[in-house]
Amino acid sequence: MGTRLLIKPNTSYELSVESHEVAMRLDMFLVSRFPDLSRNFFQRLIETNFVQINKRQVTKQGVKVKLGDQVSITVPAEKKRNSQMLTDSIAVEVIYEHEHFMIINKPAGLNVHPPRPEHEEPSLVDWLLNHYASIAEVGYNDRPGIVHRLDKDTSGIMIVARTAYAHAYLERQFRLRTIKKTYLAITQGHPNQSGTINLMIGRHPAERCKMIYVRPEKVEIRHDATTGYLQVAGIGRVRHALSHYRVLEYFERTALIEVHPVTGRTHQIRVHCAGIGHPLMGDFLYGAKTPHIARQALHAASLAFVFDGKEYEFSADLPADFLKLLNQLRTRS
Repeated sequence: MGTRLLIKPNTSYELSVESHEVAMRLDMFLVSRFPDLSRNFFQRLIETNFVQINKRQVTKQGVKVKLGDQVSITVPAEKKRNSQMLTDSIAVEVIYEHEHFMIINKPAGLNVHPPRPEHEEPSLVDWLLNHYASIAEVGYNDRPGIVHRLDKDTSGIMIVARTAYAHAYLERQFRLRTIKKTYLAITQGHPNQSGTINLMIGRHPAERCKMIYVRPEKVEIRHDATTGYLQVAGIGRVRHALSHYRVLEYFERTALIEVHPVTGRTHQIRVHCAGIGHPLMGDFLYGAKTPHIARQALHAASLAFVFDGKEYEFSADLPADFLKLLNQLRTRS
């Protein structure tokens, strides 16, 4: 089986295609070897002439690899970002500091890390590097200290690793799903008092920034032996996703819900709520805009976990825009 590797800037790698990897797309082959980096990352490298097969330049990410192919990949030097300049106007609340990790309250409108190297908007990673320089040596080059993410326009609690030990420990806990996450959201309409949402999630085939839900009982799902992924015709790769929710308060035409996602898929809560016919207020991607809040009404409210045998639980206060929306809804009900 291919070796799991970390990747560093200004470095070259030589990879030999093994029997179980035959006929994989080149971009997916690279993702399988470097699973902590995105497919988009490798597609950009391929398109910008940083990948070769058998010493020949390749610029098409869909080319299929063959047994014994020698794949060469060169990661260019990292473009330095001026984190001081980028983070002057960012207000990140530090809730708790531990020797190995920290708990922060991320404001809405802030990317966790730059989605592309050339992206110039400030990110949480820029803020971390400016205030906690040692985090630069923790985890992965493009997202130091990061062990989980929130969408740009989702506010709330996050845990950040401060040491390599904590990074490995917490990543494993997220993979094992032992970290309990609680979100607060405001939905359009009135969902049932409580429920479990079990809809698979995949990338939208036409809109790449959007995810799509799949009802397992209504489609044919096949296991791709080459990639190891679950596939649905017309969509591609899909993944199991599970969320539990309960209604905390009903308003005239909306509801405040508490959500406990078991899995951690991209846009999971937003897609799941849309999938049951109750998209989040303000979620223009899966529902509709509203004049009452300029983003999806979603807040990561609390985290509970065990670290080195000790139990921890933290919560993040609701931000002003979410509180204002709640007050408006209560007044109108």
